[in-house]
Amino acid sequence: MSDVEIEEGSGNVYADLGFADADEMNLKAILALSIHGLIRQKKLSHKKVADLAGLTQLEVSLFLRGHFNDVSVAKMITCVTDLGLDVDIVIKPSGML
Repeated sequence: MSDVEIEEGSGNVYADLGFADADEMNLKAILALSIHGLIRQKKLSHKKVADLAGLTQLEVSLFLRGHFNDVSVAKMITCVTDLGLDVDIVIKPSGML
């Protein structure tokens, strides 16, 4: 058996992989997961979600499979709120200054 080096992740897989827009991608992933949970909970079709949120069925299908580069954070937040969840944005010191 060979030695395997294990490195602890930062909590943002996109940052760990070196994506320039890692924070935005991580936020989109969190939003997509929330939307996916709502769809399952409410037993909604992708078509129904698209109609409720003003998206195309293709957009819904793509971002639920992790292809959300072409979908804005604002559009995803609108989808979450249109499906009945509130979104709170918290601004706080990051400790970086």
